[in-house]
Amino acid sequence: MVWCDHQGSMSQNTTLKQRLLTQFKVLTTIPSQHVIVNESLQQISLVDLTLNDATRLLKANEEKGLILQGKTSLGNVRIFSEDIQMIESFGNIVLTIYKGKEVRFDQKLFELETMLADHGFVRISKSMIVNAQHIEAVSSSFNAKLRLHLTNGSYTDVNRSYLKTFKAYMKEREF
Repeated sequence: MVWCDHQGSMSQNTTLKQRLLTQFKVLTTIPSQHVIVNESLQQISLVDLTLNDATRLLKANEEKGLILQGKTSLGNVRIFSEDIQMIESFGNIVLTIYKGKEVRFDQKLFELETMLADHGFVRISKSMIVNAQHIEAVSSSFNAKLRLHLTNGSYTDVNRSYLKTFKAYMKEREF
């Protein structure tokens, strides 16, 4: 990939290039600011970016959280952590549901938990982490558990062994 400024000379801003490459699937670049990116994971568009535009775009996307790569039956996808409500493991399979599709991750659940800790995710059971931003309400459940009502209408329970950690996390976040 060659990154050029509006005069066509090479830019020395390699960190910007690296950040663009990690946050967007850059398919190719054309000298004179044109960058072809996969913006919505469903369409490819030609974008005319100045250095300032690229920096603003990166900042806006960083606010949406970390970008995770997963696999669906249709192929590889990239998902903003902000859009994920919960991630669950079933044995060696780690997955989430995104836009009605099952997305599998190559990482183990504890690895994702570590990566996503600063992006609002908290462990609620041995096999699940949840995005605290998507918790709509918390209520009591049977057997001394808490029930989390998520923004998509589903619910899940906080396992008793994770109650103390969950409550401390939510108190720290002032939920």
